[in-house]
Amino acid sequence: MATNITKVAFFVDTPFNSRDYERYGIDLLRENGLDVEIWDFTPALNRQLHRRVQGNEGTKAKNYFLFDSKRAAVAAIDNLHQKMAVIFLLGYGAAAYPIYRAVSKKVNIVYGFLFVNKLPNIVKDNRRSLSILYRRFANIALYKVVDYLFSKIHFQAVGVRPADFVVTAGNDAIPGGQPVAVSTRRLSFHALDYDLYLDEKNKDIQGPEENNTAVFLDEYLPFHPDFIRLGVDSYAGPEEYYPQLNRFFDYLEDKFGFQVVIAAHPRSRYENHPDYFSGRAVLRGDTVKMVRGSSVVITHCSTSINFVILFEKPVIFVTSDKLQKTYEGAYIDAMAQALGKRSINLDRDIDVDMGRQLMVDKNAYRRYKNAYIKNEDSEDLPFWQLFVKYLKAAPNF
Repeated sequence: MATNITKVAFFVDTPFNSRDYERYGIDLLRENGLDVEIWDFTPALNRQLHRRVQGNEGTKAKNYFLFDSKRAAVAAIDNLHQKMAVIFLLGYGAAAYPIYRAVSKKVNIVYGFLFVNKLPNIVKDNRRSLSILYRRFANIALYKVVDYLFSKIHFQAVGVRPADFVVTAGNDAIPGGQPVAVSTRRLSFHALDYDLYLDEKNKDIQGPEENNTAVFLDEYLPFHPDFIRLGVDSYAGPEEYYPQLNRFFDYLEDKFGFQVVIAAHPRSRYENHPDYFSGRAVLRGDTVKMVRGSSVVITHCSTSINFVILFEKPVIFVTSDKLQKTYEGAYIDAMAQALGKRSINLDRDIDVDMGRQLMVDKNAYRRYKNAYIKNEDSEDLPFWQLFVKYLKAAPNF
């Protein structure tokens, strides 16, 4: 490689799993002559998340390192002497500050972020904001106060240097909340989901293109690890959330003849739960294939909406009174509006105009793709191949 960089390290703060191994392109990076390491700081930054969320399949990545303390993490960074690129997949805040500070001191390390899962901007709603604010104060903890105060301090004032690069997807993916400055290089690639789309679209489909299936993009909402990481209650408990969904699925099946199947969230573990979906098929790891073969997709505001856009599938947005009081509800409304739709509130009498729901506004889909998935000027290559290409061409690396 023209660059001196021969090593890439991913710094993560969520239990590493096989899906992460695939989407971070570890095999492709290695095939291009790069030594790849995974540094997992989950137990050091959030011991509860480490205990409660299954993952830790990082050994498949060979060079996988798990850190139990910040002191051990900082010591390991201090001992790095080889020229390398670090991709931060952990948030910037008070808890992770020692790691950012340690990296900032190393002149042999270039570092950056991936900002490739942007959702449409939400419209400010004072009533919803007050409700969310109340929930936050009800769950307040000392570390949240510290994080808030820390966010008000400019990163350079506490010895954190600006990121060397940030990778974005789409024209509206503007980085925020990370130590990014004018000197930071903006790399416009595409969403990681786009690689899965490219791979799937080149496969031959056996049988009909669509099979009267309605695919639900599950978000594992009552149990999502983000709630554990943030130390807040989930937006909806399983005892009310899943029966409400199933009533809607029953309605779609009985009135319109769809077969509803569940595209389980990648971090879900439904095998460890009761049958929350009333006997319906629950598949994890096949979302892109399921969306391609579907007749319609059901979602709240899953980032897997990218597959819906790319395959131009009809979509039904669903919400509830409880969700409407949260940021989840705000994002549901924003995403639906961006695609020319209105969400269906499952707490109200349901009377779906299926003809309208099956309509696809191709202009809206194209705008969404350009804004949040891939702009028209970015190259049609696998994400990590673009990253390798950048490393080879990058000056002063």
